[in-house]
Amino acid sequence: MKTIQSLHEQEPGALEVWFMTHPPTSERIETLTSELSILESEDPEPSKKEVMRNDFIRLLDGMAVGEYNGKELARGDRYYNKEFMLSIPIPAEWQSHINHKDYTAVFSDTRDKTYAIFNIEALQKKISTSDYFDKIISSLKRQKLKQYEDSKNPEKLSHGALSARFYGSGNQGPVDVHVAAFAREDRGYSIMKVSEGESSKSNSNIPGEMINGLTFLSQDEADKIEPPRMKVHEVKRGETWDSIALKYYKKSDEKIKLAEYKPGNDTQYREKEWEFSLFIQFPE
Repeated sequence: MKTIQSLHEQEPGALEVWFMTHPPTSERIETLTSELSILESEDPEPSKKEVMRNDFIRLLDGMAVGEYNGKELARGDRYYNKEFMLSIPIPAEWQSHINHKDYTAVFSDTRDKTYAIFNIEALQKKISTSDYFDKIISSLKRQKLKQYEDSKNPEKLSHGALSARFYGSGNQGPVDVHVAAFAREDRGYSIMKVSEGESSKSNSNIPGEMINGLTFLSQDEADKIEPPRMKVHEVKRGETWDSIALKYYKKSDEKIKLAEYKPGNDTQYREKEWEFSLFIQFPE
């Protein structure tokens, strides 16, 4: 946690979104220190045992990193779904939420309280995109949302998708809703951006951009989708920061960043663009 706190101070841009929705690291360190003190006072024996850090770190080799549940994967700037064999772009600096109980996936920008809800719906029978879109519009209108006049002629997007904007009031005040959807075979696909406040009408066309970037995959492509995985590197005598950086990043410039992630003389953790993770384990 102290290492994370140090990294947060050095690279606020890279970690800012994560810490917006989590307790401050200083608070976590204080809580952990207090809990450790209580545990040691109640039972001091475990704290006297040998810390087998290297053995533990070896077990991390190959562990999946990031948002992955076997069927869905959020990696870099894309979301992948192996079950429905597709991928869609994720807006820059947005968070991904898979395993959602109500929708296929949800993406969020907590900086301005904006959410993009991606949903794949099984249809009872094949219907046209126009009929499916009308069904969504009717549902929004039943929720007392009003359609912007300039969006009553739906914008046409990739996959024949249609798009429209709505406004109204939610539990927290004014909301702006932008939806894009299409029907394909026996499924309906929709992306709905929900923003709190009235200024979001001028925001970029997130649903349209995501629909335009939606790509259907072949079975072979879907089968090959795998998450990034931890890599444990045991340092050998004679290796240097330069040689290690060249091995994994193809250039020695990365050695400074690697060194910054070094919490002590035992291990080092490096995550590059949230896609590649490296643990470096130092010999005993």
